[in-house]
Amino acid sequence: MKKWTEEELNKLPVENGFRLRGFRMTRLETLTDAAFAFAITMLVISIGKIPGNLDELIAALKTTPALILAFSMIFLFWSNHRTWSRNYGLENFLSQLITFGLIFIFLVYVYPLRLMASLLMSLLSSGYFPSEFIVHHLEEIPKLFVIYGFGFTFISALFSLLFYQGWIKSEILSLNKQEKVDTKIGITSWAICSITGLIAIFFSAVTPPYIGVFSGFIYSTLPMTVSFSIYRIKKYS
Repeated sequence: MKKWTEEELNKLPVENGFRLRGFRMTRLETLTDAAFAFAITMLVISIGKIPGNLDELIAALKTTPALILAFSMIFLFWSNHRTWSRNYGLENFLSQLITFGLIFIFLVYVYPLRLMASLLMSLLSSGYFPSEFIVHHLEEIPKLFVIYGFGFTFISALFSLLFYQGWIKSEILSLNKQEKVDTKIGITSWAICSITGLIAIFFSAVTPPYIGVFSGFIYSTLPMTVSFSIYRIKKYS
């Protein structure tokens, strides 16, 4: 991979202050888009059979908030990979390996994500929105959080590694000061997400079930911790 020259960089489109070295869709990005589209398909068809009467239609529509929540998570992951791909345009072996790992884990993660979203919406609505995860015993809920947490942690860690690939290739990519700051933010933000997932897993696994059921609220700290880390990076860079 040859080093980007200033002449080449000056010809690139710029988005949010970042020169788009991968603005032409790469084969890696095409594969990732197809995988995320398949994940959305899996998410939708997991609803089950087509409603046959009004009651079944209303019951199916009540699953919409959970579907929106799960879809939002898929969109978050997809848009971040798209941003990474457009910003750096990397297709080296490690980037490919990390992306393949990301795709594999995410496809496995889709069903726990769907169940988690439906359970959360059911709890928040006091049962008005149905839960597709049937709880027979209280201790089953923390176990679901553990399964969900592993998926979230691995995906976040892989995203952090993707941005780290951009960092270690910064000289070849000729990243400027602002682009290096944005790369640090990507590495750190996803690392915080991964650590938060580990904390939630630990909390779910070691605490009594009546406490472990609240481990999902640990993820609500992410807006605060990620925002604080971004502020610190920008301030001291």
